[in-house]
Amino acid sequence: SSLVMTNVNVKNSGSWSAAKQIFVRDSGTWKTVKGIWVRQSGSWVKAFPAAPQTITYTTPGTYTYTVPNGIYLITASVYAGGGAGSAYTYENGVYYPPGTGGSGGYRTNQTLTTTPGGTITIVVGAGGAAGSQTTNYAGNTYPIGQQPGGLSSITVTSGSVSATGGQPGSGYGASGSGGSPNGVSGGANGTGYGSPGSGIQAGSPGAVVFSWT
Repeated sequence: SSLVMTNVNVKNSGSWSAAKQIFVRDSGTWKTVKGIWVRQSGSWVKAFPAAPQTITYTTPGTYTYTVPNGIYLITASVYAGGGAGSAYTYENGVYYPPGTGGSGGYRTNQTLTTTPGGTITIVVGAGGAAGSQTTNYAGNTYPIGQQPGGLSSITVTSGSVSATGGQPGSGYGASGSGGSPNGVSGGANGTGYGSPGSGIQAGSPGAVVFSWT
């Protein structure tokens, strides 16, 4: 058989409820209990807090997540959306290539202090929307409407971690600047998220990943 235990319950005023924090008195001082193990079938099994887990958000939007009981620290990485590419420019008989968007900024392996039962707010930045082209009376063609990538962030009571989206490419073959920090002008950031568009193409969305051990 296997032990399945997600909560340690305590009786309070006649009712059982899950303990969010557990303390022990040691040499006159109350200290936080970081883990509880129980012996089962000859092996020690962790019963509190929640088992290690990694949570990943990749769809643009805003989300909330409740901090599990017994979790006081999380490690978080945020990846912002990539900027859209631009169409080519054709001006006075001269062709200029499309501009590539900048990759989204990112921060990895950031530590945040959490409170059991508290709220984690997650924002996943969208990739920059693709633009289009317009032609004026003289027959010149220009890119219009390409958008930057969106900011991604994770916020808890003690603080937050965020990164900004990449800028869109522009006419005359110019690449958009990368988001802050670590984004690359006109290039992928190597994360698999927040990659830029090229030509009339949207940027890729960002992501937020956090975990506890």
